[in-house]
Amino acid sequence: MTILFENPWPIYAGCAVLGLGVIIVWSQTRDPRWLIGVVLSVLLGFVAWGCDQWVVTDREFLEAWFPRLAQAAEQGDVDTLLAAIDPTLRPKQNEARQVMQQFKPTEVKITDLQLAIHEQHRPLTATADLICRVAGRLPGAGGGETHLVGVRVEMRKVDDQWLIVDFSAERPDPFKKLPR
Repeated sequence: MTILFENPWPIYAGCAVLGLGVIIVWSQTRDPRWLIGVVLSVLLGFVAWGCDQWVVTDREFLEAWFPRLAQAAEQGDVDTLLAAIDPTLRPKQNEARQVMQQFKPTEVKITDLQLAIHEQHRPLTATADLICRVAGRLPGAGGGETHLVGVRVEMRKVDDQWLIVDFSAERPDPFKKLPR
């Protein structure tokens, strides 16, 4: 069912083909009853569009969440970043706070995001592998340069809220792609 909401283009195409077919039949018969089919196919297309806009799947949420977290890192908003980490994991929150104190980015752009949502697990879990282009002061690197940083983030959905339970950063391998 989430495939329906994540990629509604097949439904749009089906509605367009159906509408076009009904228009062709109407143009040959000139029977006004065929116009009801055109109206129904357009209406079905709008309903599919409305459902796509109304329903935000976990994948869509996470794909929008990571750019917001990257923006928070750019702005030095430690509170937003710490709020994303599971509050029961104090060591990870402390680690994130230390990293943010050492790390002064001027720009954080996500260049690649590979999401794997593990729907068979309860509670729901996900893994995100990101490659980020980071400009600014990085620990152990020259200042002011731009670097690629690979980040792996493990998440868990608790009470309809995604929380980070583990993360690690390393030099990325841009050619290693994970299956969707």
